[in-house]
Amino acid sequence: MADYKLQKDYQLRQRYRIYRSIGQGGFGITYIAQDEVLQSEVVIKEYFPVFLVSRDAAGRIILPEDEKERVQYDTGKEKFLEEARILASLSEIPGIVKALDYFKENDTAYIVMEYVKGISLRKYLERNSEGFSFAQCCEILLPVISALEKVHKKGLLHRDINPDNIMVLEDGSLKLLDFGSAREYLLNQDLDKTMTVLVKNGYAPPEQYEKKSHQGPWTDIYALCATMYEMMTGCVPEGAKERQVRDELYPPSTYGVEITPEQEEKFLKNGLALSVENRYLNLQKMKLDFYPQIQTKQKHDRKKRNRIIVLGVLTGIIIAAAWGGNAIRQKMTSVEEVYAGNFDRDSREYNDFLNQVKESAQDVKQREDSVIYYLDETVIKKWGLVSNEYLLDYTNEQILDYLKQQGFHMKLLGNTEDITVTQEAYGVIRTKFNLCDRYQVGDNIRMDLYYDIVSHKVCDLYIYQANSIEGDIAEVVVSLMDYMEAGFEESRDEVLEAFRKDCGYYYEKNQEDTYYAGYYCDKFAAIFMYDNARIPEETVGVNIARYGPEGLMNMPAYNWP
Repeated sequence: MADYKLQKDYQLRQRYRIYRSIGQGGFGITYIAQDEVLQSEVVIKEYFPVFLVSRDAAGRIILPEDEKERVQYDTGKEKFLEEARILASLSEIPGIVKALDYFKENDTAYIVMEYVKGISLRKYLERNSEGFSFAQCCEILLPVISALEKVHKKGLLHRDINPDNIMVLEDGSLKLLDFGSAREYLLNQDLDKTMTVLVKNGYAPPEQYEKKSHQGPWTDIYALCATMYEMMTGCVPEGAKERQVRDELYPPSTYGVEITPEQEEKFLKNGLALSVENRYLNLQKMKLDFYPQIQTKQKHDRKKRNRIIVLGVLTGIIIAAAWGGNAIRQKMTSVEEVYAGNFDRDSREYNDFLNQVKESAQDVKQREDSVIYYLDETVIKKWGLVSNEYLLDYTNEQILDYLKQQGFHMKLLGNTEDITVTQEAYGVIRTKFNLCDRYQVGDNIRMDLYYDIVSHKVCDLYIYQANSIEGDIAEVVVSLMDYMEAGFEESRDEVLEAFRKDCGYYYEKNQEDTYYAGYYCDKFAAIFMYDNARIPEETVGVNIARYGPEGLMNMPAYNWP
């Protein structure tokens, strides 16, 4: 495939400056660029079917001379712009990557989208050997399901839902990508409507293999459940056409998945049914089966209806007391814990918080896509708000008390702080209010304990064994994992022996500055690491931090658009 990418610093629409390309396929090139007006990073997709066109030195497309190829090119460009129009119409839905702009230039077309940092659900699954339970899948995919429900209400189908088109963001939230296959539909009408055959085997239902078929929300529901099947079992479901000949789709329970018989029956018979008549016809019905708490909440909401106005007034009083004027006085009184930075975009609380951050900052650093404010510990204690990052369910005091009870001798070596508020593109606020205490544990082991200033909950725990592997880092790590309810299937002695062997392996073999896989539990992970930038040479280290489906579900949501 020839490389016809736009060069670095190339200007589009006298507004978007190209940084670099991040992907090139048969029909397009994707770039990271700078929006010179908003001073933020964006993603730009360029329609560029490389087998039909090329580019001159000025960046303009050299169109094919053959008439058929020219028609094929123009048709593809219009479909590309249709994707842009569809994305733009969905811009108010939080669970979908936003289209910010689209235009024609250089005899081709471009879509400008928000830049979100993360990895595809496919890569996320590849990095995690353990499958999810049915309940965990439902929780993790709820933002995608809610977004898709709104898409369907607009009369649109996605038609290409699979782990490659779902993105896991840095904060653990999910967003739906790629509406290039999206089409309009009319419920109970146009039963013989012709649609382009575009399928991804394993995720597409039988009706999607036919040009004339009755497609609707049930089509996306099949693909969504196929994605859940892979998340639980680690296997791509058997293709729908193969299943029609001989259905050998094994129930998730045969893989050891945690799922009740009732859940499994509904999931297979109504979610992955080959026949449209047996499948869920809309996401509302599926949600009532998959999320029984919704039905309970609806009943509860009806009882509360007459109290909404009173509760609204009380909430307003609480907010006014906590956020009077331009000062942050004290932590909000609320049933749910308030996390610093998690306020509705452009709300009074959001703007008051940013103003206080700017007034209190001791230092400010401007980066390409963000502004970092460095604050003082006394300011954070005055505000009394917990940072919105991954936090374990244990405080630094609990960790220290437990280690002392286990007979480990703890000596405080020193402490540092990492107290920042970062305002990223599109107004996202990340807060990090961490203190770090460094301890000597025994003779040859060091521990760095990072914890939130207000809640004292641990966000990161690093354990190092320097210069040799004579010390017993495994004893410290396994003791902590046991305390934090790792749920060992083997006996503690067996886990300890295995961990010691792994420590030796990473010490001997690992020669790169990177992190490595380790022991993954529901709520946290103990990850082997070897990092010359953080620790001395010939050192084995382990990082314990929030991880996995429980981590995703317990992570306080950032104020994403």
